[in-house]
Amino acid sequence: WVQWKNRRILDVAARLGAKVRQAHPKARVALNFMYEAASAPQNGLAWLSQSLSEAHRRDFDYYAVMAYHRQMREELGLSLEEVCTLVRRMSLSLYAGARPERAVIKLQIRDWQDASPIPLEEISQVTAAVLEGARGMGVVPNLAVVPYRSAEDLKRLPASLLHPAGAARLRIVGGRRLRQALTWPSPNEP
Repeated sequence: WVQWKNRRILDVAARLGAKVRQAHPKARVALNFMYEAASAPQNGLAWLSQSLSEAHRRDFDYYAVMAYHRQMREELGLSLEEVCTLVRRMSLSLYAGARPERAVIKLQIRDWQDASPIPLEEISQVTAAVLEGARGMGVVPNLAVVPYRSAEDLKRLPASLLHPAGAARLRIVGGRRLRQALTWPSPNEP
């Protein structure tokens, strides 16, 4: 049942993506996945009807895993260190997939409850876990930060992510406002 449901959800997403591309040929389509789809694929399928491996068989531009560390800590009852270990494993698994260049890890930079900024040390630990996993597969990871509010949010990210030397290791994927706020990669770059 859940495999059938997952295929139907992906069929609908593919049709919606085709309609979007018909109206806007340069548009990119990303599918959002809950962290369970990468951390515990059987649970992701059973609980959420989400399967990264099935999605890889489709022609979507990006597969975005919502690796929101504070949500994971709360739901799983883990320490930050334990969440970072899980994020590292998720990153390694995601970038070992069929299309690693299309994989995106979404990181939380503001608290969901009060929208306060998450401390830099905490973001740095989670980002390091993503980088470690991606490097284990020899790929440059795509990273999305959420919720992105303004260029002020970018100033709070670890300096290695916003410095040109970091560009060789990491690309930040986001909307037009985010790309325009960055000095690299070029806003014209996909």
